[in-house]
Amino acid sequence: MKSKCDLECNNTYILTYTKLIFLLGATLSLMSCQWQNETKSSVIVIAVDSLSTELVTCLDESETSNSGFAALCSESIRFTHAYTTSLLSAPALSSILTAQYPYETRLLNNGSNSLSNEIKTVAESALEKGYHTSFYSGGPPVFRRLGFAQGFEVFDDNTPVNLSEIYRPISQSLDLLSQWIEKDVKSKSFFSVIFASDLQFPNFSTKNNVGEQRATTLRGQTQEIDESLFDFINHLKKINKWDSTYLILVGLNGMSPPERANELPGTNLYNENTQVSLLIKPPTKKRDYGVKWKVDENVSLVDLGTTLLDIFNIKIPSRPDRPAPAVSLQSIIAASNNVFGKSRPLLIESGWSSWRGLANTRYAFQIDQYLVLYDQEIKTFNTLVDRQQLVPIGQNESGVLKILDGIKDFIKVYNLTSWTGLDPVVYRKYRLARQIWKESANESEEEELRILADMQKSKNDIVFWASYLAVEKKDWKELLRLAKKFKDENWEYVAKTNLGQKTKLSVGSCLNVLLLSAEVKNKNCEEPYIQDFKAWLMDKNRTQLAIRELFIRAYRRLLVDRKVLIANLLNGYTWDTVEIGILQPNFVDLFLALPENQKYKTQLSQEL
Repeated sequence: MKSKCDLECNNTYILTYTKLIFLLGATLSLMSCQWQNETKSSVIVIAVDSLSTELVTCLDESETSNSGFAALCSESIRFTHAYTTSLLSAPALSSILTAQYPYETRLLNNGSNSLSNEIKTVAESALEKGYHTSFYSGGPPVFRRLGFAQGFEVFDDNTPVNLSEIYRPISQSLDLLSQWIEKDVKSKSFFSVIFASDLQFPNFSTKNNVGEQRATTLRGQTQEIDESLFDFINHLKKINKWDSTYLILVGLNGMSPPERANELPGTNLYNENTQVSLLIKPPTKKRDYGVKWKVDENVSLVDLGTTLLDIFNIKIPSRPDRPAPAVSLQSIIAASNNVFGKSRPLLIESGWSSWRGLANTRYAFQIDQYLVLYDQEIKTFNTLVDRQQLVPIGQNESGVLKILDGIKDFIKVYNLTSWTGLDPVVYRKYRLARQIWKESANESEEEELRILADMQKSKNDIVFWASYLAVEKKDWKELLRLAKKFKDENWEYVAKTNLGQKTKLSVGSCLNVLLLSAEVKNKNCEEPYIQDFKAWLMDKNRTQLAIRELFIRAYRRLLVDRKVLIANLLNGYTWDTVEIGILQPNFVDLFLALPENQKYKTQLSQEL
């Protein structure tokens, strides 16, 4: 029989042991929670403007060195039929960041509106889940004013804008992201987005890692993205972030070729401008082989946004009013599947023509292999047999009525209207703008500009472009012709002076004020710009540095604005930039175009 002491000792031992087990369990549970929190997969989305599906084919990756595309292709699921939701980058990006269509977010273009604070973004949800968040923009048209900063602890849109550069190359954005990961994130999980605008700037030169100049072409800029991605992937591996991170490369839109008749980058809803690259590299365990396969079913950027919510373990909102459901791609990624199930229409839109006040919004639908353009005359294409979408299917052909029946709910629920189309002159204007602002326009393009200018009844953008190019190219006969047609005495004076013909200006001309050696007051020429230039001209000994700097700063700003606007026109005028009218010869341009003033032109270029 046990003594009282023995019983008490046994009870004490059992109680103590029980407490230890409980504490050990609680500690392990806490450690498990902490471990799960610290080992949540991070996500990096690299969204590239104009990255069509043709630019990343994953066909020759085994033969390519220093290629980020190849490295990504070897460990990713490639979605071969991914489609944007909008031709414009801001609405397309909003679909990724909200898992909503542009008609739901009401962010419909690149400038006249912004993402509402009432819409909860993926970044806000990720931040609530304990992820660190960051966003790096490479330039136009994605800036803070569009409302994209919601949920991002770091939102960096400080892109350089000067005479030598007007965007931030992807290499610099990736460097900033790398520094942030190492300095601020360290071992924690994060969600980061890069917006790369490089492909919009084929006329800008870049260098590779050994300092060699790349070609100033689309191919050169594609190589910049490819090689920068390669360096970034290697860096992620070096800092042990590669295996634990989703890396998503996605295009926001495609490219509109010049040969597509009667289409502009902002209106072209054919596949070449809507089908985008999409590769998703999921996390892997160490020593595992990376996944590699392709999915041929149709997916959209809304699906990608839904996938992000799924990755972050965020409840996907129910949208019973949406005519076609968005789906998460996570089940396909996890299960190595490439089958979705039943078909569904994907809505693609462009608010460019309504934004510019030229026509209403244009819509298209992708249903399986069929593309439907919802114009006043509906066009349906079988992209499987007609890859270039050149010949519409007859409306009475077998299956077409069933296809059209599949889009009725979209049209009814969202009250979509068919596109009215562009005025032919408007199309010619913006198509020509993409051609004449290249580094060298050919004679036929210049001739078309002259013909289009002659069709105008008064001065407008087309006339201003023609006169500006005449001054730039020193085509004084053309400037004189325009001067006489549109009754501009300043153009006429500059043209005749350069042609050696006698001429004079009226007393009230602002150009005449600049030509006079003394300071003259003229109520018609009291704009600060003209007065600052006059002060710059009269300060021959360079003694009034503050006054001189006022003009130099203003003139430099004008040149930068022009450079940005020209790049915008080359891209189809899809950014929200300064007024298009600054591309006309102003009084400074005209003054510096006179033969006797070349010394001032040289001096000014040195000070700039």
